[in-house]
Amino acid sequence: MMVVGRVMSGVCMGITCVAVPTYIGEIASAEIRGVLGSGFQLMVTLGILMAYVTGAVVTSWTWLAAVCTLPTVVHAIMLCFTKESPTFFVSKGNTEEAVSSLQYFRGRHYDIMPELNIISKSLEEAKLNNASIWDLLKPYNLKPLLICLSILSFAQFSGITPVLFNLSTVFKDSGSKMSENASAIIVAGVQVLATLVGALLMDKAGRRFLLAISSGFMCVSVVSLGAYFYVKEQDSKWAVETLGWLPLTSLIIFVSAYSIGFGPTVWVLMGELFSPEVKEASASIVTVVNWLTSFTITLTFLPLQTALGDYSAFWLFGGVCLLAFFFTLLLVPETKGKTLQEITAQFGNRSSID
Repeated sequence: MMVVGRVMSGVCMGITCVAVPTYIGEIASAEIRGVLGSGFQLMVTLGILMAYVTGAVVTSWTWLAAVCTLPTVVHAIMLCFTKESPTFFVSKGNTEEAVSSLQYFRGRHYDIMPELNIISKSLEEAKLNNASIWDLLKPYNLKPLLICLSILSFAQFSGITPVLFNLSTVFKDSGSKMSENASAIIVAGVQVLATLVGALLMDKAGRRFLLAISSGFMCVSVVSLGAYFYVKEQDSKWAVETLGWLPLTSLIIFVSAYSIGFGPTVWVLMGELFSPEVKEASASIVTVVNWLTSFTITLTFLPLQTALGDYSAFWLFGGVCLLAFFFTLLLVPETKGKTLQEITAQFGNRSSID
């Protein structure tokens, strides 16, 4: 029953990860799209913190599942009061509802007609293009797809998912004197605060800057964590007594850096980079790859630790973070403050703004 429940929740979460960034990208105005898009990751971190706190308090899986059901029930109720995006209504030819939706999201006294005309023009162009799966191979579609896939892959292979899923194991192996539950809750709490900071900075600092800062600090912190385990293997007593503070400190920095940059930014970019005619297909591919890489690295983390040793596994993650740093500086475009049409035109799709 637990396996069936996990599979069902995983399928539903996969659908959510496609729908939410796309929806936010379509309803948000350019100047606040980054903040709103980051809200998705912020809610994920709050859920992780809630699960850690609940797991430390209750002793039964039944109660843990019951508590984790509550946000889903609230979510379902609130969806009854949520309007569809104007882009969806325009795509269905329902101009009246599109006007109502856009006016709702922009305010009663906001002049929505210029934006509505841009949306209509963009979707008309998308219909004329009659996009197929092969259109993803066009340079102006393939480039943003590869960038998004690369960023998501770097985020997963940085080790963030297995580290979060195995916090108790990591702290137990480190010989930390703090209880495993307390350490995990501290790290999860820091993750929430850092994600909030990242959300507030998204539309000010920019996506590329946050990704570069994020990957740089992740590299330093996870390499430091590996160094601790290396020293511990050489002299366990000295490492625990002298450097016992390092595992928790490294993990706090690692998780904070991820949460400020990679955590929220990857989902923001997924809602921004793709042109309308290939958005559904691209977002689906990116989400599938994201969870496949997450599954793979989580499944192989403990065998990797056994085969390479704790320190080698963490140094491997550090190498991935270093690659992510240079990839961000060289290839990731800045989308801050640009409309979705301007972003797609940046990749060569001139029809987005013609």
